[in-house]
Amino acid sequence: MKTGAVILLAALLAGSLAVGAAPDALRHIDVPAAVSSLEEARMKADPQVAPSGASEDTGSVPIPEALAPWVSTSIPVISVDTGGTEVLSRETYVPCTVSAYGVPKAMALSGSAAGIRVRGNSSSYYGDEKMIRTHAVPYRLRFDEKVNMLGLNGGAECRSWVLLTNRKGAPDAVKNDIALRIGRMLLGPDGLYCSDSRLVSLFLNGSFQGVYLLCEQNQVNAHRIKINEPSKGETGVLTGYLAELDEYREEPYFRMDYESAAVKDVNGNSGILHASFYSVKSDTYSREQLDFIAEYIRGAFRILYEACEKGRFLAFDSEYGIAESGSSGARECVEAAIDIGSAVDMYILYELMGDYDAGNSSFFMCVDLSEDSLFPKLTFTAPWDFDLTCSGDPERGLFACTFPSFDELHKYGERSNPWFILLYKQEWFREMVEERWKQIGGSSGIRRLIEEERKAVVSFSEDMDRIDGTASAESLEHLDWIEKRAARLDMLWLK
Repeated sequence: MKTGAVILLAALLAGSLAVGAAPDALRHIDVPAAVSSLEEARMKADPQVAPSGASEDTGSVPIPEALAPWVSTSIPVISVDTGGTEVLSRETYVPCTVSAYGVPKAMALSGSAAGIRVRGNSSSYYGDEKMIRTHAVPYRLRFDEKVNMLGLNGGAECRSWVLLTNRKGAPDAVKNDIALRIGRMLLGPDGLYCSDSRLVSLFLNGSFQGVYLLCEQNQVNAHRIKINEPSKGETGVLTGYLAELDEYREEPYFRMDYESAAVKDVNGNSGILHASFYSVKSDTYSREQLDFIAEYIRGAFRILYEACEKGRFLAFDSEYGIAESGSSGARECVEAAIDIGSAVDMYILYELMGDYDAGNSSFFMCVDLSEDSLFPKLTFTAPWDFDLTCSGDPERGLFACTFPSFDELHKYGERSNPWFILLYKQEWFREMVEERWKQIGGSSGIRRLIEEERKAVVSFSEDMDRIDGTASAESLEHLDWIEKRAARLDMLWLK
């Protein structure tokens, strides 16, 4: 293979190094337009970093002989060794060491001390140890000391990292990888967090587990979701909070009734906004803090609902109670409480992917009411979990902002997103969506990322198909689905 082709494949392996990587014309960071690939941008920023898949004499870490028969492509390898101890628990970390092979020496890990546990809910068979023993499941790694993994997130060093898979294996990893690529393009220029990611081959105690997606833990962190958590024992309520719409009700959690409202969606279909549960994912040290964030998010939704459905304009007062507002219109009223740009970015991503989980789980938001806050209003962030995507007709009409059809309701249950339903009915919000879609280049901008992912799938196909012989073909079908969906959104949003 010619050197230029090796470098091109390296770019495909890397994904986006910096959180929020976007087309050059849209970046808010100074990346020369002449840098034509994400991997080349990484090399330009750090000349010591060789392209992924480089030969040993240019500084890559060779794959051990014991693992080499299971690796036929240039995909990076993550090897976890627990000394033979089974990894079955979703709560208890098993001590382990972690190594990375087939990557430049600057990205190498060699026996780094860590803990590993099973993560996830349905993807881990709800903790059924018999199923975990016989099926690939996702894992969370927690290193003893902060490390960077494979150059992700600009080389940021953190303790917690995630290895994702689901029941479909590699095709689900690809769906999540392309969704996070698109998410970084959308959210990054607005200063919002979206996990970096990279496809890898995972070995556990020398046994090949499959092609996984290495990505970041959605968490409060100076390199991830940058809010100010309270210090240990601090009980004041004016601090930073991270919450997740979470059907699994991980403690601590609270209930959202969404005003028990009966509304129509943008298509004129009627429905009742179903109650949901939100888990608090940031540190809290008092009942007052938990009660405060619950009432704050309920209050933000009430402001949205009253403005958009009733024409009544409310606002948070100085004590974060709800009071009458002097706003002159719904947009001014809502924008005072909610970061609408973040809602636009997240809505486009979930509409594009056709995500059935958007109103059910893995939907994150944050606010930080401390001094020097980056997020003084409720902000949607950290898109996650795109397993239930890329199904149905990609050329259908609107999805993420509507109530489910009868067939969708029967198959998946009521999973509509009340935030999106109310917002998309507003003409000003639709105009913002259309403008953002134009800014990223519409389907042309999406297609560029799809092509990167498609070439990576082809490059890694032999390893992806090792467990399931149809994995790479199914992955390519998912990418075709997204490309068709993007073309359909052009018809709606490029006027």
